[in-house]
Amino acid sequence: MASNGVRFIVPGTAYITLQSGPSGTMVTIGGSGLGATQETGTVSIGGPPMAVLSWSDTQISAAVATGTTPGNVTVQRGSLTTTGPTFTITLSYPYVNSLGLSLFVGQIRTGTVTDRNGSPVTGLQWITTNPAIVSLSTDNPPVVTAIASGVATGSP
Repeated sequence: MASNGVRFIVPGTAYITLQSGPSGTMVTIGGSGLGATQETGTVSIGGPPMAVLSWSDTQISAAVATGTTPGNVTVQRGSLTTTGPTFTITLSYPYVNSLGLSLFVGQIRTGTVTDRNGSPVTGLQWITTNPAIVSLSTDNPPVVTAIASGVATGSP
């Protein structure tokens, strides 16, 4: 006896933008079926949950938590858990972030990153911990704009 078809969505974690870095590293985890919103979902790498900055059905942006150990990316949402690529914890970034700013509301600066040899690094995906305080343009490197009083971290 035939019945109506049922659509199955198999969630999966396909990539992470960086494969290594220290605690605090901002990464984007991509996949499918991750859920349109975070709700009670968590993402982690070998330990404590990461600080999620944004969550969509295909991408999660988050910061590597303090106390993280090397391991696979794990996304959990409801009763579903998906495991993705491996992330290695390092003591420092492979590049030096030369952006340390104090801005007045309305001020604009350009974000810069240099490697250990002082050469500019481009093509990085930037993220801010508080988009209500600081906005980052999609330019490469990004234009940083202070939009409210407070403290925010912006990093690639």
